[in-house]
Amino acid sequence: MLQRRLLTASSNTSFLAAVTITFCAHAQTSPTELAQAVVQRWSACSPADFAAIYPFREGRDARSEAVAAQFVRAQGLAKVIRTSGDHAVLLLSGVPVGFNSGDDTISGRRFSGLYAARREDANSMARRA
Repeated sequence: MLQRRLLTASSNTSFLAAVTITFCAHAQTSPTELAQAVVQRWSACSPADFAAIYPFREGRDARSEAVAAQFVRAQGLAKVIRTSGDHAVLLLSGVPVGFNSGDDTISGRRFSGLYAARREDANSMARRA
C-alpha cells in the first residue's frame, strides 16, 4: 500500500516540506530496527534488497546512480525522533561519496529525510514523511 502526500509548514523564518509515503517492511519489529535496516541497505545491499524495504523511486534512483558511478554510499543517520502507539517518526540519511561534496549532498537529499512509520502488522513498521 502506497500513499503520498505533500505536507508544508511555514513561519516567518523557516520553511519545512515533507513527503508522507506508506510502505511495507517485513522483518522489522521496531522503528529503530526499520531505520537501521533501511540505512544499512542504502549503503551495502543489492538493489533488490534495498527496493524490498524502500520502494520509492527517488531514493532508489539516487542509490542506482551512485552504484553506477562506483561511489561509496555512506550511511548517515538512522534515528527515531518520536514514537506514539503504532506510529513513529524516523530520520534517515545516506550520501554517495563522489568527487564533489556539494553534488553528493544534493544526491543524498533524494534518499535522506523524515519518515513517518506505522505498524503494518505484528512484525513490521512502515511509512515516509
